[in-house]
Amino acid sequence: MENPYQSSLVNPTASPSSYGSQNLEASQTAIYNLAGARGWVRFISVLLFIFFGFCIIGLIGLFTMLGYMGSTGGIVVIVMIIYCVIIFLFALRLGSYASAIGRISVSRNPLDLEEAMVQQMKFWRLSGISTLVMIVLIIVASVLSSL
Repeated sequence: MENPYQSSLVNPTASPSSYGSQNLEASQTAIYNLAGARGWVRFISVLLFIFFGFCIIGLIGLFTMLGYMGSTGGIVVIVMIIYCVIIFLFALRLGSYASAIGRISVSRNPLDLEEAMVQQMKFWRLSGISTLVMIVLIIVASVLSSL
């Protein structure tokens, strides 16, 4: 007979070899909170997709003005393309995370919980890498502008 007072969370003393889908469980509170975050995650994802659309429109405008921009026009277009790709990746990662949250809310399947955590990890990894790249670019731009 199971202990009714036993926590339904992941066993914190489990050995690394015992981790995996078969041992992963989430409490009702965790699933409830994930489901509550889903709407906000989806909202930000949709806003980012809309912003991506505006970036594409701006990029088309840049292409039409490229002849008037001189030698810096090509650099501006390349930066804008990179910016559009980054915005799209952020929107895509958050959309995937929201979808995974929806699946775990319905199925309660440990594999869906793992997928939600993987999608969240991918979003934060992209955020971290983007932040580091921006810091480096700001430092490089500051050094070059002071020369």
